[in-house]
Amino acid sequence: MIVTLNELKSYGLYDTLPDLLKTLEDNLRFVFYYTVDEDNQRLNFYGSKKVKDVNVRLYQEVNEVATKNNLIVPPKIGVFKNKFETRDGLFYFFLRSFNEADKVRELYDVAFEQDKVSDLNVSTDAINEINSYEDLKRTIGYFCPNRIQPISQVFDMVNMSFQKKLSLPLYGVRLKKIVNLVKYDGGVLPEMGGSFRFMVIGENADLTPEQKEKLSEAKALVRSFEPMEQIYMHTGWALSTRDGKWRTNIADDLAKIDTRHLIEHGGRKLYVPIRSSVEQMMSLLPNPNKLYAMNYGGKLREVLDHPTLFNYYPGLGTIPVFYYFGEQIFFDQQGQPIEQFYYAHNERGGYIVINGSTISGSSLSILLHETQHAVQRIENFATGGNELFARFVASVGSAKVRQIFACINKMSTLFRNKMMTEQDMRNLQRAVKDEIAVKAQAKSVKQALLDQFTNFEDYQANYRVIVFYLVLFIAEQGEYYDSEIVEVLTDKIGKILYELLDNVSAGYESANKVVEDLQKQGGYRKEDIQRVLFQSYENLYGEMESRSVQASRLVESQYKNYFFLTEWEMGPIQQLVVIDGVETIIESQKIEAAVETKDNEYVIHLQKSISCVPVLHELGHIVYDAVVKLGHYDAIAAEMKKTITYRDTDEFFVDKFLAYLRETIKDEGLENDIMEHRIISESEVIKDILDDFFTDRETSERLKYLQNLLSMI
Repeated sequence: MIVTLNELKSYGLYDTLPDLLKTLEDNLRFVFYYTVDEDNQRLNFYGSKKVKDVNVRLYQEVNEVATKNNLIVPPKIGVFKNKFETRDGLFYFFLRSFNEADKVRELYDVAFEQDKVSDLNVSTDAINEINSYEDLKRTIGYFCPNRIQPISQVFDMVNMSFQKKLSLPLYGVRLKKIVNLVKYDGGVLPEMGGSFRFMVIGENADLTPEQKEKLSEAKALVRSFEPMEQIYMHTGWALSTRDGKWRTNIADDLAKIDTRHLIEHGGRKLYVPIRSSVEQMMSLLPNPNKLYAMNYGGKLREVLDHPTLFNYYPGLGTIPVFYYFGEQIFFDQQGQPIEQFYYAHNERGGYIVINGSTISGSSLSILLHETQHAVQRIENFATGGNELFARFVASVGSAKVRQIFACINKMSTLFRNKMMTEQDMRNLQRAVKDEIAVKAQAKSVKQALLDQFTNFEDYQANYRVIVFYLVLFIAEQGEYYDSEIVEVLTDKIGKILYELLDNVSAGYESANKVVEDLQKQGGYRKEDIQRVLFQSYENLYGEMESRSVQASRLVESQYKNYFFLTEWEMGPIQQLVVIDGVETIIESQKIEAAVETKDNEYVIHLQKSISCVPVLHELGHIVYDAVVKLGHYDAIAAEMKKTITYRDTDEFFVDKFLAYLRETIKDEGLENDIMEHRIISESEVIKDILDDFFTDRETSERLKYLQNLLSMI
């Protein structure tokens, strides 16, 4: 619900607000500096002002505010207009900071009722099971009503050929559903968790029967294009438009730190697992990754007492955790507090480090934050990162950010497949040692990289971390065509490495240019720039999601499904999405249709169209899989090599399949649709393959019947 300042008066919430906010004009923004007091469920304020433009220059004042108020940890920045969204978690805490809880609750009870779901209806055409020709024809009547006859007949031809050539029907066995196409920022919402070909807790948790039922209902409603916020309130499930994953909340209000294995040491509480000693635990401080070498027995469930989390993710409770937290603050050589909190992912499942003091907040809150990162990995949610990500996300809002990480993910896959012997490790370690680091940043990255070569087992488990540091180091060094490191990698990975590094370097230079531009503008000190870079990292979507877990655990249970899942803070820098494992960036706005494949079953994703090409294009992918099974791949690949237009045999075949249909089925509408997509040239080789695929007496008769029928229309 949107509320104005005048409406806040009627709830008795206006008079106590800051004067600057009460007089805020429509064209201005109210900016304030704050920290979160979790114990009292309120914000601590350290100044505010009105501004016309919200940009990164606001970070210039952060350090002054921190110094003036004796804050060791700098404050956050909040921004409001003079109209407020009640589902914004920051606004909720803002009101709680100036008013009694009961008064705020009066407003939210009204907002909750007003925003409550009224009528949500599942469209009968949102999800269509395809078990027969009649199901197919009815479905095509919804998605492409002016091309029902030719599309239905082509599908029926393919169905009969599947039965004759593969001894399995298309309908119901291979093609399971045709559904409404739902796009998110970077892809298509899956229906069965399969892989795509294009023109949360999440679903991987051990859900209760009730949650599964609610998730199924939510999926049907989103394909019926009902508003997402209403689906969330009604079912408790929300689809993220950032990474295309389903999420729901579980209650954290009863979660607590289990103190049974914590002992006092050096002014903090230290977690000492059974059969471990204080000395062993403290030896992990410089490099927690060494816990694997000492057969570490510590588990997350021995530190985090959570009533439900480990029921949903049983394996999560066994993740190793290093916990050393309390009042005592330790400082580095530069006088900065040492506050280390992170989830380090690797092939063994990763580990969590909580090494810091109360200046960073509640240890429970911080541990829940890092545990959420572990859940993100299990679910393949958009992820957070570590502070080295800041270099890459400095060019905020740039498409290069996701392109960079897509290249890194691709390189990680190649590294895992090609660089996993002990000799590979030794060769790479030697090359890194011999490379002279030119810049200070490169020196620190080089040392971090060398720390990953302690033994072969760690090398195998941490290959993703190694690849990330390699990319950072190579990019910092600049020229890399003569690099011995690159030579070692290309010997095993191949020349594709140069293409990946070229893309990464271009984005890296763009990020560095942001820093240079800030310096040239004047007024930006080194610490201001570092603050902007760090805030860019903070605004990775996964980081914002984890911080929302920290904030939302304190909200009353009746509002559990009310607040936006990630919007618990509003600052000058927008959210950025980096999805681990994605190797290709898809411009989702250009997707017209898609086919999803899993275990030899298919789901076609469509949107309404006047053209028959999108649906026949996706059918072409299914036919391609069939003719490959019949032994025609080599012939298709050889034919594709005769052209420079295509790099993928699948897409090459699909275009030739459409050209074949244009020449074979003499339907004016179909011909015009295919011609408009510039699919013109046929291939004799593909024609012969398709002739063979469709050739049998029954199919030939059906084709003749179709041609005669269409000629009379």
